[in-house]
Amino acid sequence: MAKYDTVRSDLAEKIEAYINQSGLSAHDKLPSERELSALWDVNRMTLRQAIERLVDEGILYSLHGSGTYVAPRKINRNLWQFLSFSDAMKESGLHTHTTVISFRKMEANKLLAKTFSILLGTEVVELVRIRHVENEPFALETIYLPSCLVPGLEQHDLEKQSLYAILREVYRIELTKSKQEISITYLTEEEASYLGVAPGDAAICTKVVTATEDKLPVEYTIEIARGDRCMFSTILK
Repeated sequence: MAKYDTVRSDLAEKIEAYINQSGLSAHDKLPSERELSALWDVNRMTLRQAIERLVDEGILYSLHGSGTYVAPRKINRNLWQFLSFSDAMKESGLHTHTTVISFRKMEANKLLAKTFSILLGTEVVELVRIRHVENEPFALETIYLPSCLVPGLEQHDLEKQSLYAILREVYRIELTKSKQEISITYLTEEEASYLGVAPGDAAICTKVVTATEDKLPVEYTIEIARGDRCMFSTILK
């Protein structure tokens, strides 16, 4: 069994090398199994299992009756750096843009009142927006902030300007700490329509409370990111 796994791993690496050396991009089609089997002189069952491994890893995807294609690059969200979404994507060399879906003022429910240590019914703002990476929808964000901390926030261009930059430069709020909860969820019809995928697809749900150095909670964000485009990494010491 160990020998079989080694052969399969070597073949998966050959496929990855072929993709890079051939200059294939996201959604480009691979040659047929017959052609690849002949290229490396392996049987098609071994090749198919190597392809399945790469599909599981999100490097390839298959369409029934059509063939195997290069999957879009997964977007790494590292958990050891405190960075805004825009800064994290910029550090990875990725282009982003934002679409605002809605902005409204509302009364804090029990969850928000507890999160921000404010009275039930206190006014908060809710910002809903889509984050695009390389011109493809990647995540749906719902952001809450106490209105008293950000008067006039709606006057700023929340599609072109970084929210963290606005907080820092306009409201003199420096965010330095965050608490994150990460779980798997499945997209509703509305969420799927915003992200350009099918209802019921798996997604990554990240709930984040961000605070200042003196532990004042300022922002509560619920991010629903496409499961086919997202991965997380961290460093343990």
